Amino acid sequence: MRKVGLALLGVALVGLLGRTVYLASLSPEGRILRRLELMTEGFNETRMGPILAGLDASFRTEPGGATREDLRGGLVHLFFTDLDPETKRFLHRAEIEPDPRVTLVPDAPRPTAHMEATLSLFLRKPEGEELNWRARVTGTWERNESDEWRLVLASHETLDGDGPPRGGRSR
Repeated sequence: MRKVGLALLGVALVGLLGRTVYLASLSPEGRILRRLELMTEGFNETRMGPILAGLDASFRTEPGGATREDLRGGLVHLFFTDLDPETKRFLHRAEIEPDPRVTLVPDAPRPTAHMEATLSLFLRKPEGEELNWRARVTGTWERNESDEWRLVLASHETLDGDGPPRGGRSR
C-alpha cells in the first residue's frame, strides 16, 4: 500500500513539474491567451474562480466603469438565474473565435499587452443553441508582481444581438 501511495505521489509531482515547465515555456502572448481560455471555460462551467483570477483588482470596463466586483455580482446573478428549470443546466455558453490578437506594448512602464478577440455567447434552447450575442472585445493586460497577466481594462462593440445577457432569461 505504501508503494502505491509513493507511486501516486511521484506521478502527481511529475504532472505538476510538467505543467510548470509548460507554462514557463509560453510566451507572454501565449500566457494571456491561456488565461483567456481558462476564463471562458470558467464561464461555461459557472465557476467564478477562473474568471476572477484573470481580472486585476483595478479592473474596469469602458464605457461605464464597471469594476471587478460589479462583474462578479452580475455573474453571480446570471449563474443563479439563467438555468434550465428542469436540468438546472446553465443556459449560456461562451466561445472565443479563433485567432485572438495579443500585442505587447513596447516601452510601457510595466509589462503591458493589448488584446482583441471576438466573443460569441450562445443561448441553449430545447432545439439547440442559438447565437445570443457576438462582440469584438478589446482589453489591456498587465503583468503583476507575481509574474501573472491580469486584465485591467476591457471594452466591447456589439457585432450581433442585443448585448450581453442580463440574467433572468431562463425558459
